[in-house]
Amino acid sequence: MKKLFTPPLMTMLFCCIGAFFITSCDDDDEKGPVNIAHPFQSVTAVDGSTTATAVISDDDKTITFPEFQELTDLSNVEVTFNLTPGAFLKTPAKPTARVNLTTAYTVEVNTGGYLPVAYTMTAKPKDIPNPILSAKVGDVEATMEGNIISIAYAAGMDINAMVFDFTLVAGASIKSPANKTFDLELADGTLVITYGGVDYTFVVRATGYTDPLLSNGWTDETAKFGSLPKYIKVYKNEDLLNKPESKSLGYIAIMGPQATMGVVGSGKTGAKPITELEQEGNWNVILVGVSTSATQTIVRDGKFVQDPEGLNSFATIGQDKNGICKMAWTQKFDGKLYSFPFRNASSFTPRVQGDGTVWDVQTAVSGVPMILWDGNVLTAEQTIGNDGTNMGWYGGVAARAAVGVTAHGKVIAFCGQQVEGSVGVTMLEMAKIMKDVGCVSAMTFEGSSSPNMHVNKQATVVNSNLANGKPEKNMQCGLVFK
Repeated sequence: MKKLFTPPLMTMLFCCIGAFFITSCDDDDEKGPVNIAHPFQSVTAVDGSTTATAVISDDDKTITFPEFQELTDLSNVEVTFNLTPGAFLKTPAKPTARVNLTTAYTVEVNTGGYLPVAYTMTAKPKDIPNPILSAKVGDVEATMEGNIISIAYAAGMDINAMVFDFTLVAGASIKSPANKTFDLELADGTLVITYGGVDYTFVVRATGYTDPLLSNGWTDETAKFGSLPKYIKVYKNEDLLNKPESKSLGYIAIMGPQATMGVVGSGKTGAKPITELEQEGNWNVILVGVSTSATQTIVRDGKFVQDPEGLNSFATIGQDKNGICKMAWTQKFDGKLYSFPFRNASSFTPRVQGDGTVWDVQTAVSGVPMILWDGNVLTAEQTIGNDGTNMGWYGGVAARAAVGVTAHGKVIAFCGQQVEGSVGVTMLEMAKIMKDVGCVSAMTFEGSSSPNMHVNKQATVVNSNLANGKPEKNMQCGLVFK
């Protein structure tokens, strides 16, 4: 039988096959990833009641919106990116996102290459007539650019109640705010002017304002807790008592009047730890209430979830239908929540319905003693006279939680720590802390191993039980904000 292949021929054949595969591999390597030439099928934005569609140039790497027809403020525009299959958005992180288009915005998209491709997105607000001839606060003139009115903050101005003097063209009038007063500490203000039968919206802001908390031991930790509304800020202080030899750590969350207050949890019979309570709804801040030492009043959507017990009239924070938050001593009569004024007494006598006023709250939750009232720190005797008991809460130091209200309707939630070198605070020390951060009234929740506060489901303080390897306490409810 003849040999079809001799050894030399076999060797040559294998070499040719190997060369073919090597060449093929080299060709594939040289090609690299395939880039998608047109990563966006469309880019649209919500323009009031209509939709604006952008012009996309893949050559210039630009996304250009025509002039918006309704929006005059482009600082928070909802934009939707419709991507070509295989393209992935990097910035912003989601295909539908709210972005600031007052300046050029950089959009990053992965088109299949090694690095993302950057597009520049721009937009124009609707051109509007300028009915404002001038704006000032006191003797300080404001500057205007488009629909943005900026005032340079100066000593003596009240950042929480900035009163503007506007000079308008003939026929223009201020629709809101009627008192021309703006709270510019935590967020920009909104001015609406009616001119020619049309309402025009302007953004009012302060520049150069220095947060006084920063010079009093507090650091702004807001950015560490993810995305939060402008009107919610978070601060940390590692030396609350200004005693380097025995430091005490605590956090505060400040919620502006724009915030919605809620209460999660169903009371004693359904007590849960904070990690379960915070699953009840989409909230930015949660401060736990009381474990079991007192039955908390809980009102949600205007209805009692848990009724107060006994004759004690515990401190309560509530928010009404107009979004206004306040504090008072409360008690339930005839199925309604009544608020009662402060009384300067050292012994408690039962509240009389006729001394109170019906408080039409949407949300309310009681704590334990009121520790600050009308700007004054209350003594243990005064809390007994108003609450009925202080149950020993004024004794010693502990990790404590409190909530207070400022004169301008902001709410401040406080939570302290008593592990990892933090010694905690006394009740009176906490009352002074709440006063120093701007509260005119404040009440406390439970102390010891109970206090905890989460922001966007991230812990602030270190809970004592968790630090010692124990589960967190079950709480009757959580006070929440968004």
